[in-house]
Amino acid sequence: MASILKVDKIGKTSGSTQDTMEGLCKHWILLNGTGTIAVTDSFNNTSITDNGTGDYTITIANDMSTANFCVATGGGYDEDGTTANNRQGPGASNKTTTAFKLTTGSNTTAADDWEGAAAQTLGDLA
Repeated sequence: MASILKVDKIGKTSGSTQDTMEGLCKHWILLNGTGTIAVTDSFNNTSITDNGTGDYTITIANDMSTANFCVATGGGYDEDGTTANNRQGPGASNKTTTAFKLTTGSNTTAADDWEGAAAQTLGDLA
């Protein structure tokens, strides 16, 4: 005789599929921070602001429930791979339920624009 598994609910019971699972990424962005900044691709992102060299504000479309969410960062200074220097960052700070600051640096302690800075936001949506 076959067994039957019945699932009453997984995570939240309202909203879209994206916010039903606690472990899913709620927002992500890949941006080109050189020259005129631009979003290369994203999910649940409203806008980006260039605050100066290597300093960007990322605005999330659907608010997080608290500012205690996790931002995982990565990317590359040179998307073409022609510059092999190590770089600092990216790093995330100044988190609110609607935005956070993403910073990128050079191979010294100076701020530097990157061709491909990336961030993933994990946590609960509001």
